[in-house]
This record gives sequence, structure tokens and C-alpha cells, in this order.
Amino acid sequence: MQSKYRKINYLISLLFFFISFSQPKSIRADVPYYILPEYKLDKMVELNTNWHFFWQKTFNDYQTDTSLVGNEIVAPRSWTTINYPASGYGLFVLKVVSRHCAGNPIAIKIPTVCTSFNLLADGIKIAHAGEVGTSDESTKSDYNPQVVVFTPLKDTIELAFEV
Repeated sequence: MQSKYRKINYLISLLFFFISFSQPKSIRADVPYYILPEYKLDKMVELNTNWHFFWQKTFNDYQTDTSLVGNEIVAPRSWTTINYPASGYGLFVLKVVSRHCAGNPIAIKIPTVCTSFNLLADGIKIAHAGEVGTSDESTKSDYNPQVVVFTPLKDTIELAFEV
């Protein structure tokens, strides 16, 4: 039983700040990888690392337009730190690699996020709050801190966070 909880807690205490399982249509060499150290497999790990940020883009845009180029940003940080305005929407993408990830449950902790968001793992929405939109009228903010448990199919997981 304790082993099960270690696996669930083992990967990620994700997320960040104010800010959907099918294979993405293309492989992007430009998206950063975070390689989970073996010694941290039974611990909470914060993904405070380099993510790629796509301003005014949704996950659908990211999947369909392979020419998109993201800007590197260390999350958790606001996109205003890379000279984008505070109002708008965007997509953060990171690939997480672990040799023992496939077939084992993983938990992602999403703390307070003061906006709407969608969290996707390998293209499948695994968490959300409110409705992410491309305008003020289509966006509905919500407060929903949560812990999401999912089982990845492979050892590399592409996380996408729409805000």
C-alpha cells in the first residue's frame, strides 16, 4: 500500500502561478525536457524549470501549426517577465522524462491559480478550472486548486498548460 502512495506522490508537485491523453501530431525538438532524477522518484518534485511559452496560442494551435516557435520561460513566472502584456492567453509546454513513469500513477498538484486553465498530459485534458478562452467574453475564471492522478502510457510525458 505504501508503495502505491510513493508512486502516486513520486513525480510532480506541479504548477505554478496565474496561469488536455493522445499523441501530439508532431514532435517538437524545441520543447524543453525535464529529466526526473532517479533519486527523486518517491518525492514531490517542483517543475520550476524552463518551459516553452506560446503567446496568444492554444493547445489546438500548437498541435496544428508545427511552425510555431515558443519563448523559453522559467516557470513559475508571469509571461510579463518576457515582455508580454498581462492581459491575454497563452500555452506553456514541457516534456517530463522518467525511466519508470509508464504504467505507474502520477500525481500533479495544482495550487491556487487565479484564472482559468486546462492542464493536458500527452494531449488529453486531465485538469481544468473555469473556461479558457481567447477573449474576455469567452473566458470564465475559476478557483480550483486540486491534485490530479493519471497513469502515463510512456516514460516521456508532454505537459501543456493553457491559461
